Amino acid sequence: MSLTWLCILVLTTTGGGGELAPANETSVEIVALYPNPVAYQDRGEFILVEVSGPMRTDHWRFVDDAGQEALPPPMIVNGSVAFSFHPDEAAPYVDAPVFGLEGWLQLADAGQTLELRIDGEVADRVSYEGPAPRARLWVRDAIPEPWVPVGATAFEPVDATAAVTAFVLPDAAGVPTTFLEGAHERILLGGYTLSDPEVVEALLDAHRRGIDVRVHVEGRPVGGISIPMGDALDRLDAAGINVTVHRGPYARWGFYHPKYAVVDDRVLVTTENWNPSGTGGRASRGWGVIVESAALADELTAVFEADTTWKDAQSWGAIRDELARHEDDSTLGSFPPVHDPEVRVDTSVTMIAAPDNAEAYLERLIRNATRTVDIKQVRIGDVDFPLLQAAIDAARDGVRVRILLAGAWYVEEDNAALAETLDDIAETEGLDLEVRLVGRNEHFDRLHAKGVIVDERYVAVSSINWNNHSIRQNREIGVVIDDEAVGAYFTAVFEADWTSDAGLTLPSELILVTLLALGILIYHATQMHFEGAEAASEETHTER
Repeated sequence: MSLTWLCILVLTTTGGGGELAPANETSVEIVALYPNPVAYQDRGEFILVEVSGPMRTDHWRFVDDAGQEALPPPMIVNGSVAFSFHPDEAAPYVDAPVFGLEGWLQLADAGQTLELRIDGEVADRVSYEGPAPRARLWVRDAIPEPWVPVGATAFEPVDATAAVTAFVLPDAAGVPTTFLEGAHERILLGGYTLSDPEVVEALLDAHRRGIDVRVHVEGRPVGGISIPMGDALDRLDAAGINVTVHRGPYARWGFYHPKYAVVDDRVLVTTENWNPSGTGGRASRGWGVIVESAALADELTAVFEADTTWKDAQSWGAIRDELARHEDDSTLGSFPPVHDPEVRVDTSVTMIAAPDNAEAYLERLIRNATRTVDIKQVRIGDVDFPLLQAAIDAARDGVRVRILLAGAWYVEEDNAALAETLDDIAETEGLDLEVRLVGRNEHFDRLHAKGVIVDERYVAVSSINWNNHSIRQNREIGVVIDDEAVGAYFTAVFEADWTSDAGLTLPSELILVTLLALGILIYHATQMHFEGAEAASEETHTER
């Protein structure tokens, strides 16, 4: 049985009875362990096994490398079955029947080897390394990492044909609010943060009109809850809107980081937070799409339900007094619209989610490029990040690759260093690979988009930052559009930003200028207001 995720996908289960299969036609495998529960004294630890056919447990023993032993009760098992010294405490965290153990064996948080012996012979052996993360399941075949949150989801990419509206921010600042204002039945809003006054008013107005409005946001954003965000959530909660936040010891995601809304049978996915600097159009260059598809709306609703019905979804009204609030230091401006939204019909759209399926899907998309790959990111974790490696490999296959990174002061040093590394690779191997940094200009204050364009046809718009934490541990949502006109639209925006006067074209020259002007930069850094605290915290936290 191959397990990539979850808590666990049960194929067949028999708690007892049934005809015994011949011994040579059955097998048993330890597939998952839960060594570090939240409960006091680790109550609720369990061992999950998969049995390929009816088998008796009379002569089973679980033995660890310290000689501790645990014996399951005599019974016939088949399919997925779990064993625990505290089956009642373990049952809520495993999707299989849980049976008690006799003897004594404690799964070590520091890591250990565990054997299943049958009639004294080793039938299976597993080893895991510590420290075991709290409320994480060790899954034998999980890829790329063995520690999976208890309660994790296993959504697959979903395809649809739909009408699509492509837009960019800050140019189309009114689009997100107008989208919410058009609701007739439901609004489900998922976000990392929420403080945009116009968005809040749209949600309150929809609630007053009898529309089902629900909001789910991150309860532990880096730096804490801002005063504007706390006030916004207070207003929604006081009006009777269901507001939940992702936090607590059972938190499944490193951060709840998507930026989307479901309105009736339509979906909005953007790279921007529900804040004045993002959806409000007051600072960030961002990308967004509206997809008119009942199938994708229902799929994203299923994601929303999964994210708001687990133990890590806590009522804002119940916990708001526990959270300190800080001043919001975001710098806001006003920018003239240049790029109007683009509307297309009969467009192919695929919805992706992290950590469930996004990494594999995006890596395959980039590796299948035949002509061009254009990447726009605040920053990239390091040169070994799998999606960046896929882009470098595409360049080695003759594809032109361009990478546009933020030039804001809080990421400039890291981005410049990465750009220099990539410039050296391109020069050494003769690759058509170029990196530029873009900072504040007349069109936006800072780059915050997270997008990829492949062959000027396939466009990925998502909340995913290019680092392992974001794509493997955060909840993120994105869409990939297959449409030449939408590809041309975002390519035109990319070209405009690429050739911006603020673009810094040669990484090596950037480093040289930085060294020559070090004294000046230090002086200005000390004088500068901490602009973009919201964006800076978002993009730096994903490396932790």
